[in-house]
Amino acid sequence: MSTLFYRRFNLVWPAIHSVREIIHHYLKQMKISNDDIDNTGLVLTEYLSNLIRHSEGEDGVMTLVIDNINGGVSLTIIDNTQFFEELAKSDKTQREEVINDGVLREGGMGLALINHYFPSYHYFKKGEQNHFCLTLYSSSDRTKVVLIEDELATLKLIENYLSEAYDVYAFDCEYKAQSFLSKHEVDLLLIDLNLNQMIATKFIEQINRYQHLSNIGIIVMSVDSAIETIKETVSVGIDDYVVKPLKKESILLICERVLRRKQDAGRRTCNSSDNDSIQLDESYSINTFGSALNTRSGDFVLSYTHKDSNDHFLFMVDVMGHGEAAASTANELKGFIFGLVKNTTDFSKLINDLNDAVVNGICINKDKIFTLLAFKLSHNKIEYINIGQPSFILIDKYSGEIKLFDNTQPIIGLNSSYSYQPDCIELPSPFYLLCFTDGLHENMDKFATADEFILDKLQRLDVQSIEFPTQLWQKCLPELTKEIDDSTLLVLNKA
Repeated sequence: MSTLFYRRFNLVWPAIHSVREIIHHYLKQMKISNDDIDNTGLVLTEYLSNLIRHSEGEDGVMTLVIDNINGGVSLTIIDNTQFFEELAKSDKTQREEVINDGVLREGGMGLALINHYFPSYHYFKKGEQNHFCLTLYSSSDRTKVVLIEDELATLKLIENYLSEAYDVYAFDCEYKAQSFLSKHEVDLLLIDLNLNQMIATKFIEQINRYQHLSNIGIIVMSVDSAIETIKETVSVGIDDYVVKPLKKESILLICERVLRRKQDAGRRTCNSSDNDSIQLDESYSINTFGSALNTRSGDFVLSYTHKDSNDHFLFMVDVMGHGEAAASTANELKGFIFGLVKNTTDFSKLINDLNDAVVNGICINKDKIFTLLAFKLSHNKIEYINIGQPSFILIDKYSGEIKLFDNTQPIIGLNSSYSYQPDCIELPSPFYLLCFTDGLHENMDKFATADEFILDKLQRLDVQSIEFPTQLWQKCLPELTKEIDDSTLLVLNKA
């Protein structure tokens, strides 16, 4: 047995999102089935929610340990909260008696849910710490590789090279390959540069839309060794470029290197900070949940305060696309917006300068599309410019009144003569402002509008509760394997 992941977390609500991302990454890596991944996400969300409630007001911590075992993976949550005797019963009959005795147990750790999905779980006390353990087994231990090559003899040769080490899915038609990739988890893509119907760079740009392939390794093969060709191909976000003809030892070594690099990058991502709360001043604070916390996402949130005027600027941006290409554009855009907002408090000028820069290709490529929701916050009012984002929602904490704001303006970069002007809101006090990217509702319900989705999730939530932002986020979480699109929830809180 070897340890894949070991990390301590404070028992706070943002830890749930971090743990979900981490287990999704590692269970996918270990070839655990989608059903088992979804069930694990459901059970651990319930278990951790109860841990946090038990430790409320205390300095609670927990440790997540992921171990590689023969044929699968072991997950362990170690915590120092109150020990729950009923959860420790190992006999199936005794567990059923507790579940069916009709007694309501507040904070009962989700015993019925855990026992239903993982009847072989273990829960025990060791020293002063509780251990909750789940074991899952791999559906397949072999790495999945898609090979695309329109020359049949070369296709068969490379397929034979790779088949000893990997599960290889070989295609001489790029459209059949794209259909396969849209429906399956794949670890590595080897693709010829010049195909029958499409150049590889165009194909790669299309599959970058698939969130489930955000960590796929990509190797392009070609007889063209020209430096300009290599630079142009590398620019779409590939991991390696190899020149034909290929030797067996060389291609196997390159595949192994790319896969190891991707695995290491995924681990670094999973160890990123789970801090999602920023206090802007005594009145304003923001909580961010979801993809904007991930550096490999096309979503990001940016805040900046001008100390002289005490004006707060807040931006939520969603770059179209997925994976490395969207994340790269998001990072460029974030840096450019930060440079603009540092040098002006004129809200309209800031957004119009951004539009000019995009139109002229100064900050990002003109073919990159993004939506943006921007705010300028002062003591008793908010100015906003919504460019293609869903409606945002204002909730009066005292009255519970809910207002939707759906004014939108044209996408940035399409019209150099358009003048962006902010709308203004007179504010109640105190309030919540809820903003979200379209992936939040599309991951769960593609048939509901964004407004319908978020209003439904607000039902039966107490806006007076300090847990309101986290409870709303938890209600918006889809099953782990259904998280297709980047999704971000931003909650602005005025005390």
